[in-house]
Amino acid sequence: MKTLGSYITKFENQLVEGYKTNTFKKSLTKFKNEVLKNDDLKEATNIYYELTSKKGYDKEFAEMFLNESINRLKEIYQSSKIQNYLSEGENNYIEIDELVFSKNIEKKVKSRISIIENLQQKQEITETIYLPLSIQVDIANSKIKPLLENLSEEELSLLKEMKEISENDLVNLVTETKTEILDVFEKNSTEENKLNELKNKLGSYDNSHRSLFELRRFLNDLV
Repeated sequence: MKTLGSYITKFENQLVEGYKTNTFKKSLTKFKNEVLKNDDLKEATNIYYELTSKKGYDKEFAEMFLNESINRLKEIYQSSKIQNYLSEGENNYIEIDELVFSKNIEKKVKSRISIIENLQQKQEITETIYLPLSIQVDIANSKIKPLLENLSEEELSLLKEMKEISENDLVNLVTETKTEILDVFEKNSTEENKLNELKNKLGSYDNSHRSLFELRRFLNDLV
């Protein structure tokens, strides 16, 4: 069955692969041309993302949110503007598509329970460096546009390096980078207050790919 869930999954995979092959900008341009310029497709993509996000809702609100979202998706699926984008294959959003299309009551109930439980959970900090499709949707709202569109070639290369670092190496690399930052700062500044502020700031970074990327950028700016 052709669905938007498979289409969105395909685009996510292309964006992730773009980080590995230095074709991210090309994939992002394609995404902007196809999704962000199509109001129905953009809205549907955002609904899929919202329904797979941890919102911290109470059960009653989560149920209402799910009902309204599925009803809106059914309306969007009737639009001629999205028919050419429906795809088959890998689908990270199968539970949503089950609620939209499936006639199997058991599958629909299980999908509904799973989505509602997820909506009730609180968001945790992600520990992957790749930017999911949900963040790409935010580009249209200029929430993180400077982060993506103003990256230099050096920073894009750094993103690729971060992606290839194993979880086991992260702890040591984060610690080493924090130490390097402090060493550089101490050589250039004798102000105790600023040093303490820097230590507090560094302490806020966890052992994730994203933190390592931001710390490396910070270190590069210092030197």
